[in-house]
Parts: sequence; C-alpha cells; structure tokens
Amino acid sequence: MVADFQSLPNELILHLGEMLLDSALNSLVLTNRRFAELLNPMLWKLVSDEDEGSMQDLPFPPETSVNNVVELLGYAVAARNSLMMQKVIRLGDFDFEAHGDAITYALRETVAQGNQPWLELILSKVEGQDDTVDAEALSSLVLQAVELENTAMVERLLRHGQIHFSCWDKCCQSILGAKNDRLLRIFLDTAQTNRVLVAKDLDKPFRTAVISGHIPVLETLRQQGAEVNPEPTGHSRYNQAPLHIAVYRGDHSVITWLLDHGANINALDSSGQTAVHIAARDEKLLRLLVGYGADVRLIGRNGYPPLARAARSKSPDAFNYLLSFYDNLSLQPENIEWYSCALLGAECPEIISCLLDRVDLTKYGEDLLFRARQSCSILLLKALVAGGVSLGARFWGGGTILHHYAYRPIWVWRRGFDDLEREHVAAANFILDVHPEGLHEVDKDGNTPLHLAAGTTFRLMVQTLLERGAFPLALNLQGDTPIDSGRNAILERREYLTGMGPSGLARNNPEEVYDLLKSYGSPEQERRLMNDI
Repeated sequence: MVADFQSLPNELILHLGEMLLDSALNSLVLTNRRFAELLNPMLWKLVSDEDEGSMQDLPFPPETSVNNVVELLGYAVAARNSLMMQKVIRLGDFDFEAHGDAITYALRETVAQGNQPWLELILSKVEGQDDTVDAEALSSLVLQAVELENTAMVERLLRHGQIHFSCWDKCCQSILGAKNDRLLRIFLDTAQTNRVLVAKDLDKPFRTAVISGHIPVLETLRQQGAEVNPEPTGHSRYNQAPLHIAVYRGDHSVITWLLDHGANINALDSSGQTAVHIAARDEKLLRLLVGYGADVRLIGRNGYPPLARAARSKSPDAFNYLLSFYDNLSLQPENIEWYSCALLGAECPEIISCLLDRVDLTKYGEDLLFRARQSCSILLLKALVAGGVSLGARFWGGGTILHHYAYRPIWVWRRGFDDLEREHVAAANFILDVHPEGLHEVDKDGNTPLHLAAGTTFRLMVQTLLERGAFPLALNLQGDTPIDSGRNAILERREYLTGMGPSGLARNNPEEVYDLLKSYGSPEQERRLMNDI
C-alpha cells in the first residue's frame, strides 16, 4: 500500500518531518510546494540552529504539486534557505525555455537581496543554453543592481549578455546621479547593448555629469569617448553644449575643466548665444572666460552682444567690466536694436545713465521713447525726460506714449495680469505727472487715451484716467465718446475675456467698465446712450 501524503493534515506532515531522514525530507520538499512551505522550518534546523529566528511563512498559489524542482527555486531564494537552494541547484535541470519565469523571478529576488554567490550559481546553470535570460529581462536585472549600487552584481550580470540601449541610458543616469565613478567605469567597460554604441550616445550622460558637477565622472566619460563640444539637442538650457550648461550653473571648477579639455569658448548655443552672453551678469564668471580668450564683443545670432544682457543686471559691476572692452561706445543706426533692448531691460539707474550718455538724444530720443512702449520702465522714462525728450512726441498713428500704454491689449495677455496692469498704470501716472496735457491729446482718429483704454476694457487704466480728469464725453472723429467705446466693447471683447476664464472676465468685465465710464458722464448722455442700445 502506497502512502498518500497529499491527504495528510498539516499537523501530521510537520510531525513526520521531524522524524524523517534527510533523504526522505528532500523527496517531500522537492516535489510538493505545500510540503516545502510546511517543512521549511525543518530545513532551517538542518542548516543551523541559529537560523531559526529567520524563518518566514510565505503565501503560495493554490496548487500543491510541482512539475520540476526548479519551481521551488524562487521559494528557496525568498525564504533565504541555503539548504533548499543547494538541493534545487543540484537536482534541477534549469531548462530556461521551460522554466524561464521561475528562474527570472529567482534572479530578481537574488539581486534584491544582494546575494552574489546565489546569483553566480543561478547564472552558471543557465549560461550556455540556446534559450537563456533575454535582453529585456537582463536589462531589468542590471538596472535593479545599478540602483542598488551593487558593483559586483552589475559586473556579473553584464557578462551574461546584451542589454537594451534604453536600459544602458537609464543606468548611466542612475550612476551619474549617485556620482559613483567606479561603478560607471565598470559599467561602461563591460556593458554590451543591442546596438553599437557611438560617441554621440555619451552626450546625454556627459551633460548630466556637467549638471552634477562631478569632475571624476566627467573624466571617465571623456576617456570613454564623450565629446566636449557636442551639438545642442534642443532649446532647454540643459540641452546646450556642456560649457553653456556649466556657465548657467555658475560652476567655476567644471567650467575650468571643460576649457582645459578643449571646450569651444566662443561656440553658439541653440539660441545663438555664447558662454559670455550667459555669464553677462556675473563679473567673476566673465573674468574666468576672458582669461581663456573669450570674445566679449561677439554678436549673437539675435544681433545682441553680451553687453546688452549685462545691462539687465541690478548691479553695474559686470556691465562696467564688459564696457571696458569698448572704445568710445556710442549709439549708431546699425546697433539701435540691441542698444534699445539694453535700455529697456536695464533696472539700474547707473547703467541707464551710462548708456544714454552715449546717445545723441536730439537724434534718437523719440525713437528710444517709442521703443519704451514695449516695457514700463519708469527709470528709462525719467532718464529720457531728463535728457530733454518730450512725452508728447507723436508716433505711428498720431498717438503719444500714453496712447500706447492705454491701448495695451489686455485680452491677449496670458500671464501676470495684475503685475502688467499695475506697471502700465504706474507708467501712465508718471507720464501724466510730467506731461498732464497728454490726458486730452488725440491720435489721428481723434481718440484720447481714455477712448483706447475703454475700447480694450482696461478697467484699471480707465479708472486711473478718469480720476486724473479724463473726459468721458470727448468725441473722436467718428463722433464716439469713451462711453461709446466702452459700450461697443461689451460685445466685441466679452468673448475674448470669457475665453480667458473667470479671472479675465472678473478683472476687466466690459459691463463694469461701461458702468464706470457712465458714472463720470452726464445723466442726459446716459439716457441718450441707453436709447441707442
């Protein structure tokens, strides 16, 4: 009569396990998953009494029997059962085609545990087979070991076969993030990918190393063939040439290393700027670059020299340093674009004065004033007025600078509404303090600034102009008043403002702007307008 162990209760199995010989215990454990789970403590005792505290109870699928001892491999690894592992290794056939999932699972658990000897045992059993750990599974294991910074395991897994290039890229990024130079060297020397690596593949890791500022890693990548002057790959600041990235970050040590190893100091990035353009607001960086031969007067692709960017500094130090490379700088027709750009972005009174001192304001003053409409720089307006430029000067369309500020199309602004509105109103108030008659000056169509502000539902500007004394019943050449402009805007602008969401409509509601204008008009005018509607 043959004993039916499958039908025995768990308690009896455990009792038998304590009495069975090792060979009989092997037979039970290596042929039945349920027995393996129940008798695992017995096997622990056979290994060492000290290991009893480490035994684990792990869940298993509902099936009880196994077709091959290899199916117990994952259990042995998960339970950290050395004796079971040895038996499975000795008795299992490790046919990867038949048991690939079980073997891959065991490898994954082995890597997670950092168990180098078991990894070696499992890999040695499957190596040499026609069907072995594929590139996808191996890539996952390598990335897992890299993230754990287990150098020995990474090296052993890489010797097993090829990995996907996407895994190679992710591993590089992970190693670079950890600044592990030794692991990087081993990885780059050992890794085989499913396509031939070229020098360009090292561009991204090299840029990442520049960002991290780890020079030993930079040296390793350079020795592996990374280019110091790769082409920009996009418009983001971190897709530029490595030197530009290092200058963005202000990393003097990396900048020096790159320049010592052949970085092109006058190269242009994807925006047409040199490293000096980027460093233009930092005198220390500028001096470092100049020491390596940078051309501080090189015009970028946008037509601007670094001096134009330096003018945006809050301190004049970098600007004055760059200015020292110019002999008798003065505004000429060919450089009015960048010169005016420098003035518009300047936030330091000393820089504005320095630039305007080199301008013939009788010749270029009104041109610069017209360009000032692109910003709301009261500092620049003050300096132009001090230089004798009239705020009543007429521009295209016959309007003044105040007309341009009042007409600013609020409905197309997508960011910073509050700040932009306040800046425009502050500039308008300054203009009216200096040139109060501008409140009633008209353009070629007879529009006052209030007409334009009402027509664009610029509520804050409308309120400011009315409080300063603007006349809501002034007629333009078409016979319309600012109140008419506000009424017309109800239909014309509401669609724009509604499309901007609740904030746009709440800030510049056409009906509210219209009501504000009417409140400054006469009752008779209001009745006439209501009849027209």
